[in-house]
Amino acid sequence: MPSWAALLIGLHPVTYASEHSVVDPKRKSFELKSSNVSLQNFISIDEKLVYSPHPTIKDATLLKQEAVVTVRGLSLASRLEQMVTNAISSKASAGREGLEMIIEKINDEMKEFASTAKKGLEEMKNSVDVLDFE
Repeated sequence: MPSWAALLIGLHPVTYASEHSVVDPKRKSFELKSSNVSLQNFISIDEKLVYSPHPTIKDATLLKQEAVVTVRGLSLASRLEQMVTNAISSKASAGREGLEMIIEKINDEMKEFASTAKKGLEEMKNSVDVLDFE
């Protein structure tokens, strides 16, 4: 929320939200729902994110995101709703980029781990080959 709007409605520096997440291993999906607890008399923000396997691209994830913003009892409510919606949209983009960066880092670490394990197994095999059991 813009700082001027926060001052206008007397927003405290600490705000609260409720979040509920569900992992469905059968559908291989993750659903996250959140809504604000603070300032519900003025503004409500209900957000839902669903991560699921892409229906046509193997090894790809589909993200569906929805947010409903409602401002009550304030003049310029539609303008404030639009500003909050724009802020959510820009933060969603940054969140996706952050998630992609984490996934890439995990993939790199897994490749490095696999390479190290393969080298270790080859060294072990070579050590066993040179042993004389007779």
